[in-house]
Amino acid sequence: MSFLQLIYSLWPLIFLAGWLAPVRRDLPWLGRLRLWIGRVLVAWLGWALLGIYLLINGSSSNLIPEPLNTLLFLGCGMILLMVWSAPVLWQSWQNRKLILQSRAIEDLYLLSPRQFENLIAAYFQLYGFETERVGRSRDHGVDLNVYTKDGEKWVVQCKRWKASVGEPILRDLYGTMHHEGASRAFLMTTGSITPAAYSWVLDKPIVLYDGLGLIRLLHRVHRQMRKDRK
Repeated sequence: MSFLQLIYSLWPLIFLAGWLAPVRRDLPWLGRLRLWIGRVLVAWLGWALLGIYLLINGSSSNLIPEPLNTLLFLGCGMILLMVWSAPVLWQSWQNRKLILQSRAIEDLYLLSPRQFENLIAAYFQLYGFETERVGRSRDHGVDLNVYTKDGEKWVVQCKRWKASVGEPILRDLYGTMHHEGASRAFLMTTGSITPAAYSWVLDKPIVLYDGLGLIRLLHRVHRQMRKDRK
């Protein structure tokens, strides 16, 4: 048995790959599990390439007898891929459903604060941005972090309420934007925004959406989703 054949025969060691790098402690356990599965899947792909190389060169020698070895190896890969991709597909379906159900300002009022945050996160994700929910213990008034493909960080504050958003709230958001090292801030509310607040952000990288603005934004998203289906 050659060295490469020996390495390939030890493919069950892929399940140790998830522990080779530290995992952020602030991640929820489901997030840590998915990260572990992702690392194992990458290791499986590496072993798969090695197996293809050995197959092309006519080398085959395994600790587990064939065809059981191949069946177990392929079965593990399929299970890992399904488990790793299932949360992404489920979240994508949930986001699409949430966006399609939000057609009028009354629909937004029926959402819980958590669901409203999910809706705003779904909007950014739909356009290819990565989002991160901010824990309440360290939010500083921010509900979501958004990361662009260019490496920029944006902060988003979501307010599902009927009251008006005034200048003091935007001052706090502006300070938080600098504290978090973000290049832009968004305030998304189902309520209204005072004229003084609009005037104060004119020369600042802060984007405002009131309730009516959000509905117009969602209508554009609905039209784009209908075009994508055709």
